[in-house]
Amino acid sequence: MNKLGMLYLRRGELRESEEQREASPLGETQLFIAFLPSPTLHLLFFTYDGVYAGSLKDKRRNIGMWVMPTSLLLLLPRRYMLTDNEGRKIAEYKVGHGMNGSISILDVNKREIGVYKQGIKTSGVTNEYGIRQYEGKMEHAAAFMVTQANNNRPFAEYTSGWMPSYTSGSFLDANMPVLTFNEATEDEKRIAFSYCVDYLQGQNH
Repeated sequence: MNKLGMLYLRRGELRESEEQREASPLGETQLFIAFLPSPTLHLLFFTYDGVYAGSLKDKRRNIGMWVMPTSLLLLLPRRYMLTDNEGRKIAEYKVGHGMNGSISILDVNKREIGVYKQGIKTSGVTNEYGIRQYEGKMEHAAAFMVTQANNNRPFAEYTSGWMPSYTSGSFLDANMPVLTFNEATEDEKRIAFSYCVDYLQGQNH
């Protein structure tokens, strides 16, 4: 984990076994999110008890990115990598040109799970046959929900505000965003992170 990420945790109050436990964004039902300073999107994920679970970050490592305007960086093609807390890649997101570019969602074997496309009111993910299977809607600047298109079942929700009281012993910031999954498969969780890529990449970080 990036050492800056430790600033979000009350590390002295966590047991050693908690700090070293293996965790993955695909294995949790609730993830607490920290934005790291970065030219483009860089998220850290934590479990409710403060265990680092993984990250979502740009694969590019060009020092020149730090001096380029964010608006220009977001116009270029990008690749974001989702990893567990051991640094193993568990998904990849290939973003096309422009702020509204489509996002190809790939698993660890580079199998395309779906393609994210931004819409006017809602954004959707289509399968290999071009059928829209998932939809997402930004409720406001700090909340969005992702649902299955055929039955409108919500399976992922991003919110920001006061966190549950049971997390107070693990985090310094009481307003960390939370991503919650509801009976979601691993592929559905990978799909939900494509909404994080699109909806959160333009935020100040």
